[in-house]
Amino acid sequence: MKHVIADSAGVGDALLRFSQIVGGAVNALAGSRGLSALQLQILWLLDRRDGTETVGNLARRFLISAPTVSDSLRVMAEKGLITKSRQGRDSRAVDVAITALGREAVAATAELHERLNRIISAWDENRRTEIQTALFALIRGLQSDSPSFHDRMCVTCRHFAINCDIDSASAPYYCRSLSTPLRATELRFDCSLYDSCA
Repeated sequence: MKHVIADSAGVGDALLRFSQIVGGAVNALAGSRGLSALQLQILWLLDRRDGTETVGNLARRFLISAPTVSDSLRVMAEKGLITKSRQGRDSRAVDVAITALGREAVAATAELHERLNRIISAWDENRRTEIQTALFALIRGLQSDSPSFHDRMCVTCRHFAINCDIDSASAPYYCRSLSTPLRATELRFDCSLYDSCA
């Protein structure tokens, strides 16, 4: 059987199709809880992070306007899924935190993450490393062409470094904040310790 080499267009088409399938699954899960896809993704994000998040950071994270985020947060607060509190004297600055009811909604919509984790956990470490490294490269490439793109990835953090120890082949990266070497599969797309290089 002839070996087929995937070209860049084919890989791009596969990634777009993957995003469509995931997007459809997110819409279905959100609808099952009476939420929009954005509202559910905000809950997932707040559930993963300790503490609070700001409206501005959420807007940058999801590449949408602050008023759009505020509209979603207003509905979520009315449903008891989140709480909002003002930051000091600045009436425009709002901290957002998930509630116990919000965490219940997250638990009830964990199906998509569980399905993805089952698929990925069946891969060997080499395959996971290759795919994660490729995804980081794709995201960084898109980020360099779009200054508004906001994330908290290891590779764009000032704490990130290349591990220069002589025995670093299995853990070629290093986090200065954690003072620990990292394998490729331990790099994060969304880290609470993130500090922008910009």
